[in-house]
Amino acid sequence: MQLSKHFCDNWRIRVGGEPLEPTVQAIIEESVPLQDCRVFQLEDGRPYKRLALYWHPDWDLVISVDTCRNVAVSVLSRQNWIDRQRRRQRLSQGGQSCPKH
Repeated sequence: MQLSKHFCDNWRIRVGGEPLEPTVQAIIEESVPLQDCRVFQLEDGRPYKRLALYWHPDWDLVISVDTCRNVAVSVLSRQNWIDRQRRRQRLSQGGQSCPKH
């Protein structure tokens, strides 16, 4: 399995340390599969790929994988949820959101 640059960058930020392919592969193999990877066709004929998702309760991670290309694409951790809750709390206390385009 390959690890995309996006995956590696997110791993360093969200998990810490350097991601190693054997470790990531073992985590995925021990994970609960949430959805499989599928390719759909949009109404205009363009392909759309839904990535496979794996959740590991002990590591508290969700890993997205393009199983068609055998590439780990991204990783989410508990920190993502904590950061999201903090943003919501700031906004509810009168903070500014991003401008709408």
